[in-house]
Amino acid sequence: KRYREVISRMKSGYRQIGNKTAKTDLSRAIVDHVYQYGGRFLRYDKDTNKYIVLTPSEARKKTSQALREAKDVKWIS
Repeated sequence: KRYREVISRMKSGYRQIGNKTAKTDLSRAIVDHVYQYGGRFLRYDKDTNKYIVLTPSEARKKTSQALREAKDVKWIS
């Protein structure tokens, strides 16, 4: 939930950035923020039926994609 809240707050700023390097830096900063509070980035592996921790590079790509997505994710509490 925390990750999605940060993504939601940062989306408009991300879209206004024209420089690809600056967009990458923002994605890295978000990933670092998640790591600082003990968060992890996971991917479900259907073959093993387990979650796998993503590498920092994979986490950054996932974060960049989340920032590009047009729709907001709504959480059910």
